[in-house]
Amino acid sequence: MNFKRLVTITSIYIIPLLLIILLVSVFQTYNTDLLSEFGEIAFMLLFILLILKPLSVLIPKISFLRKTLMYRRELGIIIAYFAFAHGLSYLYYIEFESWNYPSLGIYTGIFALLIMFLLYITSNTYSMIKLGKKWKLLHAFVYLIFYLTIFHVLAIKSFKGEYHYVLFALIVIILKLLEKKKLQK
Repeated sequence: MNFKRLVTITSIYIIPLLLIILLVSVFQTYNTDLLSEFGEIAFMLLFILLILKPLSVLIPKISFLRKTLMYRRELGIIIAYFAFAHGLSYLYYIEFESWNYPSLGIYTGIFALLIMFLLYITSNTYSMIKLGKKWKLLHAFVYLIFYLTIFHVLAIKSFKGEYHYVLFALIVIILKLLEKKKLQK
């Protein structure tokens, strides 16, 4: 079995199984900190996903960056699992009692999760072939998910203290601009 196949099997079968086991544990112990951590993990992996290509273009001598590009789909699937575990658990487990009046932060998170679901269900070769050039356009919405997630966190925290997320946004913007400039040469 080659490494790519191992990564694919891990991302599609093993990680979801581990997340289910963790969620069962969370529901039995009422450990809401772990639910927040799922969101943090999803966000950090998303940040890594978004900077991989610009860094591989800007620093081509680091072959590791170019080699990791072939695993972006699997990384996206893993991100989706963590995002789903975070969002759906909170919607059901924590916010269910206050669902009558959810905040703007919750709406933003739900919207990001819906877009994530669209990307998740089209993260396969069949969808790439059927959608053609529209597939790439659809998957560009990952940037919208990223910025919605930042707004989600800031709004949930009442815009107090979580400003390092703005730094992550600036890093992605700057790297994308530098990548575009380098590719235009």
